[in-house]
Amino acid sequence: MTESSENRQREVGEAGGGHEQDAVRKVISDKRFDKYMGRDRKVGVELASMGVELAGIVGGFVGGGWWLDEKFETSPLFIIFGLVFGAVGGVYRLWRVGKTFFRKR
Repeated sequence: MTESSENRQREVGEAGGGHEQDAVRKVISDKRFDKYMGRDRKVGVELASMGVELAGIVGGFVGGGWWLDEKFETSPLFIIFGLVFGAVGGVYRLWRVGKTFFRKR
C-alpha cells in the first residue's frame, strides 16, 4: 500500500461510520480522473503550443512586412506579403507537426 492510500484509509477511519465504501470509490475515481485528465491536459498543452506557434509565425512575417513597408515606404505591400507567406508557412508547420502528433496517438 502506498503512503497516500494509507493516509486516506486513516482519514476514513477517523471519519468513522459506514462510509468506508464511499471513500474507496472516491479513491478509485480520483485515480481514474488523474490518469485521464493527465493525458488530456498533456494533449491540450501540445495543441495550444501549436496554436501559439502558428500565431508567432504569422505575427513574425506580418511584423517583418510592416518593418519593410516603413523602410521602403510602400504602404501595405509587404504586410500583405508577410500575411500570405506567414499563413502559408504557419499552416504548413501546423500540418507537419500535427501529422506526427496524431500519428503518435
